[in-house]
Amino acid sequence: GLRVLPGGKYLCADCTEENRERVSSEIMRAARTKYGVEPAFMVQLIVVSGILRWNYEVQIHIGK
Repeated sequence: GLRVLPGGKYLCADCTEENRERVSSEIMRAARTKYGVEPAFMVQLIVVSGILRWNYEVQIHIGK
């Protein structure tokens, strides 16, 4: 079914295919240590930047 992401603040980080796993770990660590949040989910988006060019963005909800 349809799911709606919660509103509020998100930590966001741009990354590439090569460093996506490392960046995802770093942003998760930042949510825990800097904001005291245990994230329930992470969003990973494909950001198209041109013909046959794309990067990624990871997002973690840190609260309202």
